Amino acid sequence: LDADLEIPPDEVPALVALLESSGADLAVGSKYHPNARLVWPWKRRILSRLYHLVTAILFRLPLRDTQTGLKAFRLDVAREIVPRLTSRRFAWDVELVLLAHRWGREFVTGPVRIEPSSRPSRVTPHAALLAGWDTFRIWLRDKGLGAYGASPSRPRPRPPVVRVLVSGDDLGLSRSVD
Repeated sequence: LDADLEIPPDEVPALVALLESSGADLAVGSKYHPNARLVWPWKRRILSRLYHLVTAILFRLPLRDTQTGLKAFRLDVAREIVPRLTSRRFAWDVELVLLAHRWGREFVTGPVRIEPSSRPSRVTPHAALLAGWDTFRIWLRDKGLGAYGASPSRPRPRPPVVRVLVSGDDLGLSRSVD
């Protein structure tokens, strides 16, 4: 839950109940859920849609909304994924969801209620640039370094061994067979 409390804490039990009833590994509150209730400035809506577009293009995640600050996940998932997060600022949500997705974890989304905070927003142009930089770094780790491969605790099955038999004749090296 984000510290600015734009999402009221009384939203947590409903998301935890959704996690339990669905059997999923991770439940994510979504501003794009049909039952979401938003009181939200238009500037934030535009920034959110732009960021969603960028993350959709870069990561192809099964979620529309990675940045809503309401998430619930099972303890084993937390123990597996959270220690491996490298992002410490605005894009840690993307990295969390990306790792869970790459490691075969199941998601469920639920509605969220967002109310305006009385404090000034931390989503400033500078913060948006930092989030963009963090997102780019995560993309580089994912695509460039392959850092978000198979889960260490749930390794992918090894592919079957394929044997190829090549004789000298196939390469034209044996005159007696040619």
